[in-house]
Amino acid sequence: MWNCKIVEKRFCFAKSRYSNFTITQFLNSAIPIIPPSILILIYTAIAGLLTIIYTAIILRYLEGWIALPIFKPKEKKPTTPLSILIPARNEADNILHCLNAILAQGYPSDLLEIIVIDDHSTDNTADLVKQLAQPRACWGFAFEPNAAKFCSERGATIEHSRSYVNEAQRSAGQNLASAGQKVNSQQAPNIHLIHLADFVEKNSTQSFKKKAIEIAVGQATGTLIVTTDADCTMGKNWLKLLVAYYEEHGSAFIAAPVIFYDEKNVFQRFQALDFVSMMGVTGAGIHRKFQHLCNGANLAYERAAFYEVNGFEGIDQLASGDDLMLIQKMAKRFPDRIGFIKNPDAATFTTPKRTLQSFMSQRIRWATKTIAYPDFKVTMTWALVWLFCVSIPISLLLAFFLGIKMLWFGLAQLLVKIIIDYIFLRKVAIDLCRKDLVSLPVYLPSIFMELTYIIVIGALGNIIKNYEWKGRRVK
Repeated sequence: MWNCKIVEKRFCFAKSRYSNFTITQFLNSAIPIIPPSILILIYTAIAGLLTIIYTAIILRYLEGWIALPIFKPKEKKPTTPLSILIPARNEADNILHCLNAILAQGYPSDLLEIIVIDDHSTDNTADLVKQLAQPRACWGFAFEPNAAKFCSERGATIEHSRSYVNEAQRSAGQNLASAGQKVNSQQAPNIHLIHLADFVEKNSTQSFKKKAIEIAVGQATGTLIVTTDADCTMGKNWLKLLVAYYEEHGSAFIAAPVIFYDEKNVFQRFQALDFVSMMGVTGAGIHRKFQHLCNGANLAYERAAFYEVNGFEGIDQLASGDDLMLIQKMAKRFPDRIGFIKNPDAATFTTPKRTLQSFMSQRIRWATKTIAYPDFKVTMTWALVWLFCVSIPISLLLAFFLGIKMLWFGLAQLLVKIIIDYIFLRKVAIDLCRKDLVSLPVYLPSIFMELTYIIVIGALGNIIKNYEWKGRRVK
């Protein structure tokens, strides 16, 4: 039990008008019935319980990820018609990279269509898609460790604006075809452009992305719908693995990894490690059927299943959630037909946010939908994780008033998090060919950034209801 006489000697509000007001007097005035020593004991018991719960949660994720087998496709010619949907808003810098990476897949053109939905772009996104969709022969590119280029019909070149996949990803087989590989009109699949403005007015909805996908699904002809983002690129075996998994398992909904690349500093490497964590949590939860998460940058589902759950009906009140809310609807209807592809060759690649502001905006957008998830277990799990993370700085701050015992308690909580997170993240990072992210120079700063991020975003996500997303104020 904590010695409250020591506490009284150590603490007073020296700079306030209550200069002789001790912590015991403060606690007695705030909660006069319960002695301060009992309140402190209750706090330590709750914080200790949260530490145990957090450890159990991470160990459950670790067990689920280890139990999830690495998917190795059988050599078989694909037979499934695909429709790839790419919602795009002001993506002129990225859309051609994404489309050409898809064209480099080598998937049978008679089984593939690509539908780009231009969401009221104010740049030339739509014009670039039209140019690539022209029936005349064009030159495509794909990503290599060295500089890759897009070669237009007139022979002009556009330097690719990013760095390339690191050695870990290259060793996982993420290399694509050589730059300058020709894709002629006979080889290229159909590329279709939908203007969302033809269907939805600018201020008529909050959920523009969901509307874009809904409209595109309605015009799609494929049996399997694949969605990705306009700022993503893929390895040459991406579609092969998605389709092979579908044809072998008959899944109604398939999630697959999203991996960052081209990290330029510690902050961006933290984001990459955070995404590795998300992929581990996603795969483990889906495999063990206790939690259903995914990322809209890399998922697939049956067109018929989408309509069987009535699409986004009932979850269209928020701007985002086209991925997590949909998978949870699907899991409720098809509990045994949800899958995750554990294979880095099935990943899509994207870059981290370059500024703190853009990062905060993205994560606040994600956090605002947490309480609206159809699966209450997901919300409850994340609430417990948030409470545990909050308890760590609280314990360390209380050490100033309660002495060395509370300091050791807070440090013990932090050490538990550092160790248990590392065990889990190291396993996932190795399986996704990003072992570089769990080196100590990357991991140690990331753990403190993650702790701060969880606490701040978790709080703001329940306070801020309106935010800016791609030039729009939405909620």
